[in-house]
Amino acid sequence: MSGTSSSRPATILSVQYLRAAAALAVVVFHAMESTATKFPVGAAGVDVFFVISGFIMWTLTAPAQIRGSAFLWRRFIRIAPPYWIATLLAAALAVVRPGFLWAPPFDAADLLRSLAFVPYMDDWGRTYPVLVQGWTLNYEMFFYLVFAAALFAPLRWRLAGLSGFFLALAAAGLLMVHRGPAAATYTDLQVLEFVMGAWLGEAWLRGRLGGVRLGVALIATALAAFAATQMLGLREGPWRLLYWGLPALGLVSGGLCLERAGLIGRWRIPKALGDGSYSIYLFHLFALAVVDRVLAQAPIALRVGAGTVAAAAAGYVLFLALERPMTAALRRLPKAFSGRPGAVARAPAGS
Repeated sequence: MSGTSSSRPATILSVQYLRAAAALAVVVFHAMESTATKFPVGAAGVDVFFVISGFIMWTLTAPAQIRGSAFLWRRFIRIAPPYWIATLLAAALAVVRPGFLWAPPFDAADLLRSLAFVPYMDDWGRTYPVLVQGWTLNYEMFFYLVFAAALFAPLRWRLAGLSGFFLALAAAGLLMVHRGPAAATYTDLQVLEFVMGAWLGEAWLRGRLGGVRLGVALIATALAAFAATQMLGLREGPWRLLYWGLPALGLVSGGLCLERAGLIGRWRIPKALGDGSYSIYLFHLFALAVVDRVLAQAPIALRVGAGTVAAAAAGYVLFLALERPMTAALRRLPKAFSGRPGAVARAPAGS
């Protein structure tokens, strides 16, 4: 059974900083892709997000009693409204300014499926929603549903039950010859990244993480592995759990080891970017599209740099002006949905 750590801080800074790094990695990945320059390892930011998500969900719920309905409501209001706004904006731009935003063709049914977090196959043969980067949220919402169901189980069986369920899904995915969009999403090996994060959360709560040497070794190994995948040109694929998921776990684990040792300081800009990482992730393609048009003839380095800065700045402004006040307002809705799972760090959503 999980124990709690009396020294657990209100915000785990290493997690916030890694959320910022993961969001910016995805931004750079898309910024370079728009210039026909390859930076495939930037997409591994999503894998870091998934590990962090599993970690946060476990550390939020294991030390406290929280109803499944309260858990789902708090996750829903945190994730869905900003995503809906970004999706509807992308859909409107597709109608008013076709080709302005990088997105697959869609119809009304596709838009509704996107808003409902239902995976479907687009015209490019990918399970992309109208807002392309929203594919990660299909995983997140599914994970939240499964996690809410697991809250009905006794705590001592919960982590094993979650692990067994997701392992069964991943095994089924390996055995299936033909998978529809939903099955392809929910049985992808990537779902195991959430489980790895949950086990990491259990180690954190029990105080079983290593010290400084292990932390440095894990971070160095993870960065070396990411660099190797870049040099090898590895891209998204069925085995990304191995070449991106495991290094993501090492990176987050290493950061937590250093945090437990008291070596992670409070830095304003990385902390702010971590706070705004969800809005940065959701809205970065809009900022990149504007920069690409303004600096169409500029050198690639300037376009990528300016696009990354613009996406980070716009995302943080939207976090302050839209995401944070909207989430706070929704949390004041009827007490039937309220719950106080204890603050660890703001929960990320992927990608």
